[in-house]
Amino acid sequence: MHSITMLPTEVLDRVCQHLSQGELASISLLCSSLHQTAVRLLYRDVQVSSAAGNMSLVMTLARRPQLAQHARSFCITGASHAPPLRPFYELVARVLRTMPCLTSLDLALDHRASWVLAGCALPHLLRFRCTFVMDAHVASFLCTTPLLRDLEVHSLAPDAFEKPVTLPEHALPRLASFTGSCTAALAIIPSRHVSSVHLASGDCTPDVVARLAGSRSPIQHFTAQATSPPIALLPHFAQHMPQLLYLRLDTNDFVLDPGDVVSRHRSWAWRAGAQDAASPSFPTSYPTDALTVSTGPVRGHRR
Repeated sequence: MHSITMLPTEVLDRVCQHLSQGELASISLLCSSLHQTAVRLLYRDVQVSSAAGNMSLVMTLARRPQLAQHARSFCITGASHAPPLRPFYELVARVLRTMPCLTSLDLALDHRASWVLAGCALPHLLRFRCTFVMDAHVASFLCTTPLLRDLEVHSLAPDAFEKPVTLPEHALPRLASFTGSCTAALAIIPSRHVSSVHLASGDCTPDVVARLAGSRSPIQHFTAQATSPPIALLPHFAQHMPQLLYLRLDTNDFVLDPGDVVSRHRSWAWRAGAQDAASPSFPTSYPTDALTVSTGPVRGHRR
């Protein structure tokens, strides 16, 4: 009878992918011939959070970088009511520098801890989400992520302050989706191939619409907050983003009747209504479903 260890590594990987984390941990300890396969799968997707009570895993990865190098996705969430101390963030910074093959990174940490990205280069990263503001540390890091397609950089902290940051033209050549503040969007989206935009903070004005239309790809999905009546912004979207498929404007200035402004744009469908079950629904005018436009109450949220 042939031993299972004689199977190709690819086959062993496929077999072990059906095992639970506990089973993989047991195999890594009890079967030396399958140890590497089990460890590789155990640390491929790493999730650390104070809620799960496994923050000590960061220390393990910092002490054993040979484990961290197996990671392909890394997600860490700190406690908002009791943020970790600086020594913990220093461990996070060390761990990030030993994960060169990451394709997904999610850092939900104190917005002042963006320095953990210093010296970190992730050339294979496809998705990056963080609760930092767009600052020099984040900008420098983004220059090392040529394959990045999905970016979310935004902090809801009341003391978070964002200054305009300029990225080199060669940075983020494949970026397609952006979520963040209006300030960061204006620094990143023009001249890049971004087709999906979510402005998590800041006021969407006609000038913002015109400048964001500088994306090299037609913007098809757009959500934002606006202090002015949404109906007044629609002509600017029609002029600068004619290929929009979905538009959502969160506002407290509700408009009950889209009127002639929407009817002039025959490819647009309009949906107006508060995004709350207790709120009344509003009339709909429609010629097609090419574009969905909705309005709702302004509220802070992180997608």
